[in-house]
Amino acid sequence: MVARFDAGRVVGEIDLLLVTDERFVVLDYKTDETSTRSVDDLAEKHWPQLEVYAAALAQSDPNRTVETVLYFTAADTERRQEFDAFDLEDLQTDLETRLSQLRSASESEPLARR
Repeated sequence: MVARFDAGRVVGEIDLLLVTDERFVVLDYKTDETSTRSVDDLAEKHWPQLEVYAAALAQSDPNRTVETVLYFTAADTERRQEFDAFDLEDLQTDLETRLSQLRSASESEPLARR
């Protein structure tokens, strides 16, 4: 899956994608150990990955909503987010900004630190 932005592109691989007439459902399996960190904390760590998938899918078909699901195998539990057209537009803008900031930061660091 490729999400294209003015500042560059982000490539990822979706674990499972379900497609209906109205929506995309992205399921991402996570095997993190859940005994030392809460599932909600782990979900916060992984949401950016699924947000990129949502943006890429919206770029391919902006008429569908996107539901993202993180399934934590060790805890046998899931966390979900749903994005409608307005959410996806905002998400696209936010990801574009974050990618631009990352790109600027990496370009401004001295070569020895890379």
